[in-house]
Amino acid sequence: MHKTGKLCLVALLCGSLALAASGSLKKGTKALAKDAPRTHHAFTAQPAGRLQFVADEAPALVTSTSLDEMRDACKELKLKPEDAKDQDGDPMLLVDMDGYKVGVLLYGKPEVTSIGLQCNLKMDKAPSLSMVNEWNIARRYSRVYVKDGICTLEDDLDLEGGVTWETVGRIFVRFQDSVAELAKHIGFKLE
Repeated sequence: MHKTGKLCLVALLCGSLALAASGSLKKGTKALAKDAPRTHHAFTAQPAGRLQFVADEAPALVTSTSLDEMRDACKELKLKPEDAKDQDGDPMLLVDMDGYKVGVLLYGKPEVTSIGLQCNLKMDKAPSLSMVNEWNIARRYSRVYVKDGICTLEDDLDLEGGVTWETVGRIFVRFQDSVAELAKHIGFKLE
């Protein structure tokens, strides 16, 4: 698609997680909004055949968040968040991703500067080390380990350097796909 010399790039997030109807996940710097303007991105040809990424409008960056904002983000993604506590007694959220319970862990005090996603799959027989290694070698972003017979999938997102709300939404989409792929890889069946 060429329009006045620019090749427009449109990224679509698919799967059962639905982003805001507008396709945007920003409002100011911290909350989600359905009516936030879209940012237009394009690649333009440069001398010597190089491409340069150009954004007509810089998206707002998130460098920290809160439990309430993450709860709102999960609601926006139709994940039905429930309040819970992590193993240290700190607040976290539990969400349902296609039948799998996923913990949304919030790191940093007083403001949340890192988000962790975690799914524990308990099986009668834990996957072998070679199955876990196959996963970790073949995949980017998430990691798997087995401890006390529980197979755990994790992913983290550091906010301190600045990310967009779209990036926050994408980690949830990617993690949902990873949970389903891992379950298939290790032969885990939902009850």
